[in-house]
Amino acid sequence: MLGRGNIYLNVEGVGDQETHTPRLQLTQTPQACSRSHSPSQSLSRQLSPQHDLEGFLPNNFTSPFVLKACARLLDLQLGVKIHTLVVKAGFDYDVFFKTSLVCLYAKCGFLEDAHKVFDDIPDKNVVSWIAIISAHIGVGKSREAIDMFRGLLERNLVPDSFTVVRVLSACTQLGDINCGEWIHKWIMEMGMVRNVFVATSLVDMYAKCGNMEKARGVFDGMPEKDIVTWSAMIQVYALNGLPSEAMDLFLQMQRENAKPEDCCIVVGVLSACTRLGALELGE
Repeated sequence: MLGRGNIYLNVEGVGDQETHTPRLQLTQTPQACSRSHSPSQSLSRQLSPQHDLEGFLPNNFTSPFVLKACARLLDLQLGVKIHTLVVKAGFDYDVFFKTSLVCLYAKCGFLEDAHKVFDDIPDKNVVSWIAIISAHIGVGKSREAIDMFRGLLERNLVPDSFTVVRVLSACTQLGDINCGEWIHKWIMEMGMVRNVFVATSLVDMYAKCGNMEKARGVFDGMPEKDIVTWSAMIQVYALNGLPSEAMDLFLQMQRENAKPEDCCIVVGVLSACTRLGALELGE
């Protein structure tokens, strides 16, 4: 049985071993397997009866996709075997392979091993950083994720908007408005505040950290708002005991022809009507 914290170390030092088993011929590209709705079936079809895994000679192109499929399956045993074979083949230096390993170990719950792989990458790219940040967020280590995000920015790397949204969510979970504010400053410098998803996450972060004024400031400054943005702002007004503001914003949303599709926003508005005693509006 594999013990936590020991997996990565167990596959080190196998590069001098040789394998004489035949090369596995893949009839479907590894990237197609990794994207398949059923990666296990896709991979198993590639392993014909006359071959076993030891016949698979990986390279720096195929291995990341096979590991991605293993991560989707949460198949750590197969992933470790692939890792061992890649070390044997001498491709373990590849940044894309190591980043795929980070994702595999993290998704399977072995964060310590994921960190060992990450620390061993000599030239980390933005994808490597995003992988380890996501790994920490995935297990609820919000503070560590924010620290890693800071490290990414210090190296002048630019994460994607999805990662920024997840890190802002980590700030919200911690109730750390100071971290949220310096990330907001960076977002402004990068011009990313125009991204509706990032801006909506800022609104949510400020509101849930108790600063409704800044939440509304971000909201009002958004050149484009979707229904999620309107919903977020209305709901936080209702939840923070500001029914009048919730109602005003709901009426403004209607004037701008944005239609509420989420039942939660309707519940929030009805709750605001109840607090205001506005029966006619509720009807």
